[in-house]
Amino acid sequence: MFSLTGQFLVAMPGMVDPVFSKKVIYICLHNENGAMGLVINKIIPEFTFKDLASQLKLLDLPEKKDINILSGGPMDPTRGFVLHTPEYKSKGTLAIDSNYSFSFTTGVIQDIAYNKGPEKYLIILGYTGWGKGQLEQELKSNSWLPIPATTDILFDQPIDCKWAAALNSQGISPYLVSNTQSEV
Repeated sequence: MFSLTGQFLVAMPGMVDPVFSKKVIYICLHNENGAMGLVINKIIPEFTFKDLASQLKLLDLPEKKDINILSGGPMDPTRGFVLHTPEYKSKGTLAIDSNYSFSFTTGVIQDIAYNKGPEKYLIILGYTGWGKGQLEQELKSNSWLPIPATTDILFDQPIDCKWAAALNSQGISPYLVSNTQSEV
């Protein structure tokens, strides 16, 4: 079995599900039992770092106005993840591969607030999941384009540019790809 762990899934222009239309998902785990990923280009509107810290009962943290909180998908929207570069390690950190890790304890949020956290990161609530064989079926129906993950797209591109940047990285113009699916 092939694994997409550590890669992006880019929604194809024909994606009809509004939850995933024009989304880029970083795949944290993909094996014979299913897959788990995090949408990296959907901001939770009007939810701030301060709101998150308050929800986690982390008091008196320095305010971070420039940190977007992302919606990683429709599953368990109260579960938080910090997807980040691998130099940061704490008790709740798991390496995905040699390029990226994720942490899931409140300690990473405190470290970010005090500039002791990872160099590059995304704070994400919720995730996307697929059961056994479900992702493979969606790939066969051309719903997703799997591509190598890059630090530039993951952390450096503006949120609203990630989908187009991911397609462009493969030489695909999002404006020239058909928006409809045809039957053969």
